[in-house]
Amino acid sequence: MKKNNIFKRLVSLTVAIAMVMTIGTAVFAQNAGRLTLGQSYTQSNRNRSSRYYYTYTPSITGPYVLNARVANSNYKADIEVYTSVSGQSGNESFSGLIASFTVDTTSQQGANYDLNLTAGTTYYFRVRSNNMNYTTTVTLKLNANYETTTISFYKNSTQASGSMSSVTVVRNQETTLPTCTFTRNGYTFLGWATNNSSTAPVVYEDGATITPTENTLTLYAKWHRLQRSDSIAVRALPAQ
Repeated sequence: MKKNNIFKRLVSLTVAIAMVMTIGTAVFAQNAGRLTLGQSYTQSNRNRSSRYYYTYTPSITGPYVLNARVANSNYKADIEVYTSVSGQSGNESFSGLIASFTVDTTSQQGANYDLNLTAGTTYYFRVRSNNMNYTTTVTLKLNANYETTTISFYKNSTQASGSMSSVTVVRNQETTLPTCTFTRNGYTFLGWATNNSSTAPVVYEDGATITPTENTLTLYAKWHRLQRSDSIAVRALPAQ
């Protein structure tokens, strides 16, 4: 009986120690907010057990550059970029690691790290001190590493209806034009011209894949008027 009691106490003590160890190693990762392209963000970590993270959700798929520096040349910081975070505040679990860096430069120019980010995906930039007992101050700045083209769409007729929002895409990179949503009674849509002249040729078909090279690209709808023969269905004659 005594042996059983001793065994139970040992089990209880082991569980208690495990719980303390689990609680003691829980990592507090404070959400420091969202990054805005081109803006600098500065935060301090007390030590390796203190971490924080920023979030960013790009609207354009393409190359980006993360610029980072520390305030003191004797200290370093680790930066990890993830695509997922779960758990409650104070015990977050990060997954989907896409990049990790160790920052040690104090130069005002900072150090640059290349990233390829996908539109619509939220990224988590987790930062922690690389030093056990000292506060490390880290400054981050995220920049787009591409030029863009803004594409605008016009009905090219006062009789046409509907609306299409302009789109911004990466310049010199293939992109697919959105499907035309303009309509015009008695007409069919042929494609897009690059000027509004009545004699301008169709340059891009509906939903075409293009590679824009300019700052802005303006597209005008081209219409073909339906003739009576276009709208009358031809019935097949019965077999003799």
